[in-house]
Amino acid sequence: MKPDLNQTVREIAIEHPATVRVFESLGIDYCCGGKRTLNDACERAGVPVQRALDLLATVQEAASVDVANWAEPAPER
Repeated sequence: MKPDLNQTVREIAIEHPATVRVFESLGIDYCCGGKRTLNDACERAGVPVQRALDLLATVQEAASVDVANWAEPAPER
């Protein structure tokens, strides 16, 4: 996932629920303030946009690995 800076934080949170933790850790309101673009939300929270993008990418990579592992058959016992 590479969020668009013009995408709202609400849209990102809905599409990728694991990002909610990132928004909470950065003090970005994805609920009531969710209508703000990622760029505006970062500016308002005083968070460098690149830091938010890096954290969001890390969360998405971890989620992708979890999904890939989930899809694999369980080892036989």
